[in-house]
Amino acid sequence: MIGKIMATAVAAGAIGTVVFTLKDKSKRDKVKNKFRKNQRSNAIEIDKNAGHPDPYDINDNTMVSEGALYAVQRYNEEVDETNSDKKISYYN
Repeated sequence: MIGKIMATAVAAGAIGTVVFTLKDKSKRDKVKNKFRKNQRSNAIEIDKNAGHPDPYDINDNTMVSEGALYAVQRYNEEVDETNSDKKISYYN
């Protein structure tokens, strides 16, 4: 019961603060500008080569091929482990 009253009081206080802050146009513009500036600063810069690798960039191609092989090697290790536990014998 007290928790609900406390949550309501906190929500009412937060709403009151927002209304008080945003009722003046100059304060509202300041908040908008800060929000927009924060959005621009959080933007992720994408590498110009992302998605379109250069076939002559040896270092990048090596990294990609090693990354692709990792999953295959991991799968082969898992399969080998499960097969070694079964001890399949073809000469009974």
